[in-house]
Amino acid sequence: MTPETAYVQGGYANYGGVWGAYLPVIYAFKDKLTYLHVQLYNSGPIEALDGRNYSQGTPDFLVSMSDMLLQGFPVGRNTSQMFPVLKPEQVLIGLPASRQAASGGYTAPADVQKALTYLVCQLGQIQ
Repeated sequence: MTPETAYVQGGYANYGGVWGAYLPVIYAFKDKLTYLHVQLYNSGPIEALDGRNYSQGTPDFLVSMSDMLLQGFPVGRNTSQMFPVLKPEQVLIGLPASRQAASGGYTAPADVQKALTYLVCQLGQIQ
């Protein structure tokens, strides 16, 4: 499954319409889901669990959007409706291979490496 950020992580700050639209589907199949490959590009800033908005194309965006899937989050900020934690092996990072491959969100290889190093070493989340 390869949804855009609005359909998944966007359901944290706002739930309705496109915002979080894939969450019920992901939830229904979370135990059978092989990969969730959210497109971390062609997106505006998205609010993360720390309340900050992160912009595409940065290591912080990759880490914060991945962290939301690895930690779970309250849907529409409603703590009685939690989007569950996904297993690290289910979470993939979707990125364009070049600036021409997307209208926004290209992340330089060195920045991708920074994000992956943080996810592996600091959070211990990615296998």
